[in-house]
Amino acid sequence: MSTLQRVFTSKLVQKIINKRKSTQLMGKWADKKLPKYILKPVVKNFIRKNKININDYHFSLNEVSTFNHFFTREFKPGIRVFAEGICSPVEGYCSSMGMIDKNKMYQVKGKEYAMDELLGASVEHPLASYVTIYLSPADYHRIHAPFDMNIKEIKHIPGNLYSVNQKTTQNIDKLYCKNERVILSGTSEYGKFDLVIVGAIMVGRIKISGINQLFSGQLNWNAKKGEELGYFEIGASTIILIIANDTLSKIQKKLNDRVLLGEKLC
Repeated sequence: MSTLQRVFTSKLVQKIINKRKSTQLMGKWADKKLPKYILKPVVKNFIRKNKININDYHFSLNEVSTFNHFFTREFKPGIRVFAEGICSPVEGYCSSMGMIDKNKMYQVKGKEYAMDELLGASVEHPLASYVTIYLSPADYHRIHAPFDMNIKEIKHIPGNLYSVNQKTTQNIDKLYCKNERVILSGTSEYGKFDLVIVGAIMVGRIKISGINQLFSGQLNWNAKKGEELGYFEIGASTIILIIANDTLSKIQKKLNDRVLLGEKLC
C-alpha cells in the first residue's frame, strides 16, 4: 500500500473527510462522457496496473464511453461457471467467515459486531453462519445468486460510506453496520438467507436488477443460481452472505483466499 493510500484509509482521515460528497463527485466523473483520447489511456492504465485480463469481458476500448461503462463490465459467457452447492455470488477475497453465535460476527479478528445491527432488525435466526467477501476496485463488480433463492424482502439502510479495505476494517469499529447497505432476504433449499450488499467510499450507487430506485419492502423474486442480482458502480465493496444454520461454517477457504464468481463455497 502506498503512503497516500495509508493516509487516506487512516482512522482519522476516514472520520474527517466528507465521504458522501467525495463519492458523489467520483460518481459524476465516472459517468461523464469523456473524449476517447482522455478516457482510453485512463482505462488502459487501470487495466495494466491491476493486471486485468480484459479478454474475459464483453468490453472494447474502442467503444468505451465512460469509466463506469468499463467498471461495470460483464464476463463473457462461459468464463465463469456455477458449480454444485453454494457458490460465490461475487469475485473477491474471503475476509471473514464462520458461525454466528449469540448474534456475534467479526469484521476481522478482535473486531466484533452484531448481526441485528447489520440487518437493522431483531434477529430471527440466532444461530447462523456467514461469509464476507471483499471486492477490490479491480474485480468484477456484479452480484449473482449463489443458489436458487426466493427473495421475499429488500431493505435499504442509508448510512456512512467508509472505505471497506483491510486497513479500514481493522480501524473502524462496526464498519459494516455503519455503512449504507442493501439487504436481500428470503428462503432457499439451504434455509433462510440474508445477502448484505455493503456500500463504501466511491461506491455511492448500489444497483439491484429490475429496480430503478432503492427502497425497503416486500418482493417475490425467484432468482435462479447464477442470475444477476445487481452491481456496484465504482470503487471497492463488500458482500456478506448469512444462512440460518451452520452450512457456511463448512467453507473450504481460509481468510484472504481468492474466490471466483460461481466457485463452490460448500
